[in-house]
Amino acid sequence: MKQLYKLLLLLAVLLLPFGAMADTFTVDKLKYETTGATTVKVTGHVDGNSASGSLTIPSSVNYSGKTYSVTSIGERAFAGCSGFTGSLTIPNSVTSI
Repeated sequence: MKQLYKLLLLLAVLLLPFGAMADTFTVDKLKYETTGATTVKVTGHVDGNSASGSLTIPSSVNYSGKTYSVTSIGERAFAGCSGFTGSLTIPNSVTSI
């Protein structure tokens, strides 16, 4: 019984990093990555270099039945998006860029 306990404990320790992996998803043409249980960062636009017009980042997004607060914009999230010609709206929920 003691051996089984040790084996299960070892397995749990080995699988721990996989549980901490960030989820990625897309909502309304913006790409997101989870940064916590209820927070996400914007990581890009699905249209990449061809993205155009104005951009509004929402303060929260719903995905898979869960609401996430948008708290940051990732490094180089919109690098190469030269087609944005209008305004950029960033909500107060974003605390880091």
